[in-house]
Amino acid sequence: MFINRLFTCETMPPMHETMVRLYEAARTLKGLTTQSEVARAFNFSQQRIKNWEARGMSKGGMLKAQEVFGCSATWLETGKPPMETVKRKSDADQIEISLNEHPEAPSYNSGSAPARTLTGVKVRPIVTYESLEELPQESTVLITRIDVELSAGNGRETWHIEEKEPLPFQADYIRSLDAKPKNLVAVKVNGDSMETRLFDKDTVVVDTADTRVPANGGVFALVYAGELLVKRLFRLPDGGMKIVSDNATRYAPVDVGPEHVENVSIIGRVKYRSGTGDF
Repeated sequence: MFINRLFTCETMPPMHETMVRLYEAARTLKGLTTQSEVARAFNFSQQRIKNWEARGMSKGGMLKAQEVFGCSATWLETGKPPMETVKRKSDADQIEISLNEHPEAPSYNSGSAPARTLTGVKVRPIVTYESLEELPQESTVLITRIDVELSAGNGRETWHIEEKEPLPFQADYIRSLDAKPKNLVAVKVNGDSMETRLFDKDTVVVDTADTRVPANGGVFALVYAGELLVKRLFRLPDGGMKIVSDNATRYAPVDVGPEHVENVSIIGRVKYRSGTGDF
């Protein structure tokens, strides 16, 4: 097994050619000589590196190696030289330099005041991954996703619940939601009753630990009268509850008296929304 041993012809077992080149780059460019060192440099588990040895690196892994070790992703894949990438400033650095060199960009209307100075703007490049296992474990939170279309219209009398591949989020963003990952679930919205806040086929993340309905209202996932819904809820002074659709021109609010509140089952509060509605 290739663990914590020098990368030499004598000790390396047969492995995928992309990994042979990766180990060569790690040794040549960074002085790393063990599998565990390479895994730490990637911020990956050693098991992932071991898997690559057998089946080869993924496209995302090659791009990550280019970033971490400075070796060419093309060279890793094909062996075509050069090994090392051409040194150049990152896209974020290039943009920051450009903004600093031109702090007062001309406005669209030449007769108006100049635009605000954008000195020091930072831009984070978009990184793509081919699988969840390539995501950095220490900064990624996986949210359970279930295949349930929560009704934001007239509701559904029956539904099928099936757990799907989880959705990845940045850990610092989840912390900003003031919620524990184990209590979060991602579901899809169905219907137009919550427009223009939520749109048909949007995905919402629901905090199942946050079920207290405040007097000033909040958006919740709930079950009422046999229907699975996403609605705005308000707690009424008499202990009752008001179920409100944001699309008020098409959907009238529903008042639930205190004697019937027990028939409203709160699943949790909506903490996040994503989708292409209104674009």
